[in-house]
Amino acid sequence: CNSGSYGTEKGLKSCLPCQPGRASSKVGLTSACDECIVGQFQRRNGSAECFKCIPGQYQSAVGQAECLECALNTYTDTVEQDACLVCAAGKYTVTNGSSTCLSCVAGRFGERFGGNCRDCPVGWFRATEDLNVSRCVQCEKGETTQTTASSGC
Repeated sequence: CNSGSYGTEKGLKSCLPCQPGRASSKVGLTSACDECIVGQFQRRNGSAECFKCIPGQYQSAVGQAECLECALNTYTDTVEQDACLVCAAGKYTVTNGSSTCLSCVAGRFGERFGGNCRDCPVGWFRATEDLNVSRCVQCEKGETTQTTASSGC
């Protein structure tokens, strides 16, 4: 039998193809093809290799035909992952299947992991250059902001 197939009995007229979620590069395989490991998939019959899940996707089980997209506010930034990571506080995603998290814009912050950005309240701000996206800064005495979501006092 060629790669991507196997035969379990002597004298077979044809070999059996590796099923989706399985693959083998071996020639003359006499048992079922190997299952794709976690972080990998194979959707076709008769395949010699499994493919790595791309960034933004994962697969936590062996022998799978597809990778799964990371849910909203989670991500993977490398290939062959078995789970998605939750975006840090002050970071978020706008779609499923993200490979990176976006930061809250100036005037907004995020208090919890994988959460939505919120406006800084009146009297508080977050400047564009402020890299800490999980908090706002209170204005100095005698200063304030006119609105919520301000980037300065």
